[in-house]
Amino acid sequence: MSDLFPQQNDQPTKPMAGPMAEPMAEPAPRTPKPRIRSGAIVWGILVSAAAAFLLAIVVSPQNAAAFSAWTGSLGWGGVILVGVVALGAFILIMAVLSAIRSAQRRRSSS
Repeated sequence: MSDLFPQQNDQPTKPMAGPMAEPMAEPAPRTPKPRIRSGAIVWGILVSAAAAFLLAIVVSPQNAAAFSAWTGSLGWGGVILVGVVALGAFILIMAVLSAIRSAQRRRSSS
């Protein structure tokens, strides 16, 4: 029990010997700034836009009724058209992100 609570007459501990006793190395040189993650920015904007669109629909009962009537009036052709437009928008976004990424890689390699 006396080891847990040192008294005034106890001897101070000796410094450690070995690899841990050596002074710490100097910090590494600064690394270049990280790239801006443009994909994350674009997806964040898209998710925010979708949330704003859905909020605009849900806030007003008139808007919700109009949106419900529009979706209810869509036939198979309209559903396919909306799907093709959504797929085209997705492909366009992916192409733009790919172009941005390749430009960033070219800039960082030169």
